[in-house]
Amino acid sequence: DALHGPGQLEGLAWILIELGEFDAAVEYLDRFLSYPTWFTPEWMELDPFYDPIREHPGFQQLLEKHRR
Repeated sequence: DALHGPGQLEGLAWILIELGEFDAAVEYLDRFLSYPTWFTPEWMELDPFYDPIREHPGFQQLLEKHRR
């Protein structure tokens, strides 16, 4: 749903990051950032939870894509 859906996508991405499934996590984060929320790529750069995936090329491309 429009209210809770984006947060659930982020939650799934967090689980995938913990499991080391970075490619799948990037896919969920891409969908998550496609929704209008307060959450931004700049926030993801500061949030330490994203440290394990920070150097992943797909994550970097995702941040660039959604900064525009």
